[in-house]
Amino acid sequence: MIRGRTAMAGGLLAALLAASTGCGGSAEPAAPEVDAKQWAKVRPVVHEALLAEAREEGEEGRWICEQRPLEIEKRDGGELRVSLLSYCQQYLRKGDGLVEQTGWMAPAKVRVAADGDGYRVRGVWHAGLGSDYTGWLDQEFSAGARAEVHRRAGSGWPDLAGQARKEFGLPADAEVAEN
Repeated sequence: MIRGRTAMAGGLLAALLAASTGCGGSAEPAAPEVDAKQWAKVRPVVHEALLAEAREEGEEGRWICEQRPLEIEKRDGGELRVSLLSYCQQYLRKGDGLVEQTGWMAPAKVRVAADGDGYRVRGVWHAGLGSDYTGWLDQEFSAGARAEVHRRAGSGWPDLAGQARKEFGLPADAEVAEN
């Protein structure tokens, strides 16, 4: 399924480019405000849920993931809906270096609920491929969050290979080869 996600990531980026060229010159909506304190509270459980999804694939190696929150909607009963972009990459150690395996960058919607003193993830949803992608994004993300997906996809992400080197205990200049 992860290999399918790699193909999905390429399809998603193509859909993003196609959608962004059809804006007809109209002004893009402003980015939604994200409550940094709220994100700091829910980020650990959101991050772990997305890592767990990657690990479910049963492949060897370590997954490194980063998320960018696009908006946090408060719902009745204290439930939150977090719209975000997720960038995950798998790495294997090979000798004194790493081999970059499969990965993806994709929008996701995460449902989070208060649970005692913390939060618990109640569900994670991802966009489909092709026309399903645009429909899903239109349904699940606000206009401002959709515009942020277009603005943020593929740029300004942290160096996941650098994080992987640290996790594997390798020096900062250790080689990272592509699979």
